[in-house]
Amino acid sequence: MSARLFKDLLWTRLNARAGSVAILRLELHRHLPETARLGSHVHAHWQALLYLSGHGVQQIGRGLHPISAGSLVILPPGSRHAFRREASQPPLCLMLDFRAPWKKRVAVRSLAAFELARVRSVLADMARLDERTPDQIGRAALSLRLLAQISESSGWYPRSVHPTALTVLHQVQKLLEKDTKPRAVAAALGYHPDYLSRLVRSETGLGLGGLAAQVRLQRVQRLLRERKLIRDAAAEAGFFDQNYFSRWFKKQTGRTPLEWKSDRTGS
Repeated sequence: MSARLFKDLLWTRLNARAGSVAILRLELHRHLPETARLGSHVHAHWQALLYLSGHGVQQIGRGLHPISAGSLVILPPGSRHAFRREASQPPLCLMLDFRAPWKKRVAVRSLAAFELARVRSVLADMARLDERTPDQIGRAALSLRLLAQISESSGWYPRSVHPTALTVLHQVQKLLEKDTKPRAVAAALGYHPDYLSRLVRSETGLGLGGLAAQVRLQRVQRLLRERKLIRDAAAEAGFFDQNYFSRWFKKQTGRTPLEWKSDRTGS
């Protein structure tokens, strides 16, 4: 699902609770110039930041962390941080403020394609909910579900995904990263394609073909970041029709390959 399909969300005063954990605020927006004027700052609560598009640098204390689509940052209370974007297009960022009695350190990691797909599935549900009369119970349930997925992706806690399903998702992603076609993936794992697609969709919100597109997008973006020529990156990712590749890439990201690469390289 393309980042351009998500509209801004702002849910305040949520006070959604699960035991000793309380979600205070949820935002989905782009880092605009006025955001940068905050400079280095701290919060009295926990904050989770997930970047769905764009790139830049997140400064945490004295450490600098490269940020790109799929980067997850979780900050304990009192963590001094600031974000500097490195492209003309502002990144799309999900921000979750919450209180928790956790004794954890800063977490910074990049989500796998299937993990990012699971988050996007919840965000799609949120966007649909926001179109109707505000539903406090629905908002609370979805925000807690989102925090559960984010905390699982941080590596701190066991995953709520069934172990068998999680193993299959890892196997599917590894095969897709080798450019294995969806039907061949199902055959390699001994599943009927329709069954495997339903299994993937139940955990990520995407069918097997949709997850394959996300893995392929991550691959071609990695190649473009390596300063490869667009035609070479496309060919290496299995695209031999430049016009089709440009249309496909824009559908996934909202930008042409040239626009995306120019932002990334600063050219």
